[in-house]
Amino acid sequence: MNREEIKIGTPVIYWRVMKESGEKYDPIETEIESEAWNLGHGLPVCNVKGVSGGVSIKHLEAIETVTQWPF
Repeated sequence: MNREEIKIGTPVIYWRVMKESGEKYDPIETEIESEAWNLGHGLPVCNVKGVSGGVSIKHLEAIETVTQWPF
């Protein structure tokens, strides 16, 4: 995700492990709990439910919500 997509309450997949090869492991379905901020070296992070401390926004993937019809 990029910084503009970080909105409190957005449902996401948080990938705890992402390798340089692009492989992703150990996903958690959660939601964003804070706005993004930068660590001292410039890495943008945010809080997500169920995880202690800030997580890299590069490890987040938005979950598409589907509205079913009829309601």
